[in-house]
Amino acid sequence: TYGPDRLQLSLLDFKSNVGFGIYRGLAHVADLIDSQDPTTVERALTRFADEIDRRGRLFALQTKLVNANLDKYNALAEAEGFALLPRWIMVIDEAQVLFESRALKGLAKYMLSRISRMGAGLGLHLIICTQSFQNVDFEGDVKAQFRLRLGLKLANSQDCRALMGHDNDAPMHLRVKDGFPRQAVLNTDDGLPRGNQVVNLDFIADEEAARRLSELKA
Repeated sequence: TYGPDRLQLSLLDFKSNVGFGIYRGLAHVADLIDSQDPTTVERALTRFADEIDRRGRLFALQTKLVNANLDKYNALAEAEGFALLPRWIMVIDEAQVLFESRALKGLAKYMLSRISRMGAGLGLHLIICTQSFQNVDFEGDVKAQFRLRLGLKLANSQDCRALMGHDNDAPMHLRVKDGFPRQAVLNTDDGLPRGNQVVNLDFIADEEAARRLSELKA
């Protein structure tokens, strides 16, 4: 739907080539990190966080913008002929690894705190994925910045509440078929039970995913 001028992705995958490797070579992918090397991970987090400052300066230069955000900036860019800024999403899979590593924990807490508090209006977003949020140690109220929470089948109440943040055990009761999750709990209300929506999950066969990716790369 969106070309690389509109959407960029930073993909951090700590399972070493299990998940995101198929996206290598896609023009939308600014970074693809599939190792736990502290220097490599630090470089990707720093690059993403530094974009906050760069975009802040660009927004400030456009004095016509009041209460600027990415949509307003890009509308002005199209009208006046200067470069668009893509929406940029960092997806971190197995995010608990950042908090289990002595070399990465301090940096990760600082960077994720800064990005989550300041990034959204500038078009910088985070998707944090993990088997259990019990091991994800955010700073202070950072978790409150994540209004959208999505839970697959979870085994116990502690995991449900670590994700949702309230007395919300809905992910324990989801349907599983043939060992694979078929449903998820989607919540856009900070994890409050009143915001729960049970949704069915789509499925794309490996062959279909490969076909779509080859078209995009072409």
